[in-house]
Amino acid sequence: MRNSRAFTLIELIVAISVTTLIVAAMMRLFMDETTLWQRYDQKLDTFREARAAMQMMARDFGGLRPESSALSTDPNQKFPMLALVANPEGKPEDQVNQEIYGLPSVRNKGANDLCAIGYYCTWSDAKNAFVLQRQFTDSSTTFGLLTNALDVNHPTYGAEAFGIIFTRDTKKNTGLTIDDLASYIWDLKVVTPLTGNPPTQLSWPQGYFDRELPPWVEISFKAVGINAARKIAGSGVTRDTWFQPQSTLYRNLILPNEQQFVTRIKLCR
Repeated sequence: MRNSRAFTLIELIVAISVTTLIVAAMMRLFMDETTLWQRYDQKLDTFREARAAMQMMARDFGGLRPESSALSTDPNQKFPMLALVANPEGKPEDQVNQEIYGLPSVRNKGANDLCAIGYYCTWSDAKNAFVLQRQFTDSSTTFGLLTNALDVNHPTYGAEAFGIIFTRDTKKNTGLTIDDLASYIWDLKVVTPLTGNPPTQLSWPQGYFDRELPPWVEISFKAVGINAARKIAGSGVTRDTWFQPQSTLYRNLILPNEQQFVTRIKLCR
């Protein structure tokens, strides 16, 4: 018979200790990975509204078509298929950020696809912040507004046509809805390229694009997440603070938490 040797008590204690250390190290590594994943997930979640809003803007304006030539045969009729202007029906104190409006093809409950859509920021006293809003008019109502703008006896174009189509008067615009898409959104900017030699870029507002759209439109804005928003709400931040990056409030409360969102949308020409 071969001699067999059992483990001593000391050997068992050493083995258990080593195993415990290995298990503890693995658990610590797992917990660290879990914590990092949770923090990353929370960071994404805090900007969920902003990301969803940007995706909706890309989807809406990705449906723009240069259709005004089919709507009107008058070459002087500058029909606003895309408008980079401030809506005069908006509050002057809200017109710090830029605005964008268009007549894209979007699926809706109306009889066709052509809808009047606008995006802009309005100020909220309750939140001490700007809120990104979407102005949407269903296709049936849009068609009626278009009919008014294209009246054969009194045709309108440019700013006058814009005022008819993108009115916020619910009596004239029965198919109008205005939704708050995301809070704590500011520095909304819209950029389009202009051809030339050398290429030039006009400052906003660029006015109305009708029979020919630019090759693309770039939309950007800044946002802060939910956690920072809670601190900002009661911090004494004013409307002007959001555009004063050198101020103490901005550097302490906004700058460490802000994130830039940018999308470039290719347009049909």
